[in-house]
Amino acid sequence: MDFSREVVIDAPVDDVFQVVTKYEYIERVSHIVDVDLGDADDLAAGDTISETRQVRQNKVESTWHIDDMKESKLFVVSSEQNQLHLTYRYDFAEVEEGARVTLSVSIQTRGLRNKLMKPFIKKIIEGEDGEQLQYIKQYIEDIK
Repeated sequence: MDFSREVVIDAPVDDVFQVVTKYEYIERVSHIVDVDLGDADDLAAGDTISETRQVRQNKVESTWHIDDMKESKLFVVSSEQNQLHLTYRYDFAEVEEGARVTLSVSIQTRGLRNKLMKPFIKKIIEGEDGEQLQYIKQYIEDIK
């Protein structure tokens, strides 16, 4: 694991799971331009998600694969592009205050250039997605 974040959200764990897995909060994330969940009404392991991010002046498209998904417990997505493999694992737990969500991000690099650049790559990814749980929390609290 390269970095992790945790947040407690004052909402039922089922609702939080829905917001995360349906990417309902995405309007709060300025660097993500679009997310396409495809035609699936209910996502499941094996499905793919298309994402478009704004990186400086460029739009970068990537495909995320749902590796594992357990209702209101676990959501794992991964993407590989340019010898960079990312895995985002969301663990959900019901707690007295609502729902605890833990995001664990794994960054794997291949190729000499990427291995040397890994600290820089990690800093960029952590800067872009390190506050993702805060966006989710704020979105849910605003719609309550």
